[in-house]
Parts: sequence; structure tokens; C-alpha cells
Amino acid sequence: EGIRVDADLVPADFVLAGVGVTPRVELALAAGLSVDDGVVVDAGRRTSAPAIFAAGDMARPADGPRVEHWHAAREAGEAAALGMLGEAASPRRVPWVFSEFAGASLDVVGWAPAWDEIVVRGGVRAFVAGGRVAQLAILDGAVAVEGARAFVERQPPASALAELLP
Repeated sequence: EGIRVDADLVPADFVLAGVGVTPRVELALAAGLSVDDGVVVDAGRRTSAPAIFAAGDMARPADGPRVEHWHAAREAGEAAALGMLGEAASPRRVPWVFSEFAGASLDVVGWAPAWDEIVVRGGVRAFVAGGRVAQLAILDGAVAVEGARAFVERQPPASALAELLP
């Protein structure tokens, strides 16, 4: 029938709930680190205190979202290790999260907190912002994830979807 929001029942044919966490940043605040929806880090995962590094669900890159997924934590850990060694981290990839439920899989590549349109092509939903593909939702492996990440990282126009989905 729908979903209950506070005391109201909102009609819906389909409901998707994204559940996340609130980062525990008390120690970071006590240490005087910059905090904004997590401990703020640079590309090498260095915090506002140059000798302190952070990675995982509680770290948020200064130029992007905090991603609550084990894959993002693994990539962030690699960047932090390189940063600690004084090496340059690889350019940060667009976020990728995935889930499986009831025999179906969903991969989400990119980040589009707002969009102008959704283009549907087969098992892919492209979220377009400012004429550029910002995020893809891929159902049941319709497109290989690495190809989708490279595609979104180029910030292609929506017309380029034909390259990804011939």
C-alpha cells in the first residue's frame, strides 16, 4: 500500500530504503580535527592534522561524499597507506556500491545527490545532472562495473550512453 512517514501513510508501488550510519567523530573533535559528516581528509587520506590519517566509513574526502561500503573503505585504506609512505595516491575513483537481494543484484556507480533526468536503457538507469551522466544504477550485471566506473569518471553527455549500451 505504501510507507508510513511519521504518522502519514504515503502511497507507493515501490519503496527503497537506504540505511546508513552516523560517524562517531568524538575522538577526532577532541583532537581538533576538521569534521563535516565525518573526518575530512585529502586525496591521501591526511586529516587537518598532517600526521593523522583516516580511512573507512568515518572519513569523508574534502571533494566528495562519505561512502559507507567495504569497497570504498578498502580503496581509502590503500590511499592512506600510500599517503603515510609519502607516495601520491591514485586519483580517487567515483564511488561504487553494490547489493544483492532476493536473487537480484544492484550496482550503483557515481554520485548524483540531485539530477535533472533519469535515462532508462535496458537494465541501466543513468542519472543525468547538467547534461552529464553522474551516476548509473545497474541491474543484474547489465554492464560491467569497471567499464561503468570509467564511463562515469569521464562525465560524458547523456548522448554517450550508446557507447556503454550499444
